[in-house]
Amino acid sequence: MFVKIYSYKIKKKYLPKWKNIQRSAKTIYRKHGDPVKWTYLLDRKEEFVTIIEISSYLSKKDFLKIKKEVDNDKEIGKLFNKFLEIVYKNKIVEKGFILKI
Repeated sequence: MFVKIYSYKIKKKYLPKWKNIQRSAKTIYRKHGDPVKWTYLLDRKEEFVTIIEISSYLSKKDFLKIKKEVDNDKEIGKLFNKFLEIVYKNKIVEKGFILKI
């Protein structure tokens, strides 16, 4: 199993935009092999919300196949640009792990 983790912050006022972007992106991912995904919104009573997304794939090979197909989708680039507009300082932390049990 391959696990991909993303962490970033957005201002609370952008949560509705973020939800719309996520909904549209999920539709695209479903067309190409929907990974299992968990999303956590961590609110510390600040102006920002920290978001942690954890996606699991059958393997790293499966992840790379899905990523390639999604990246070729015309709509995903537009969504990613909208996403970057609301991410605090465009800072996204990304990590990938191979899960061994």
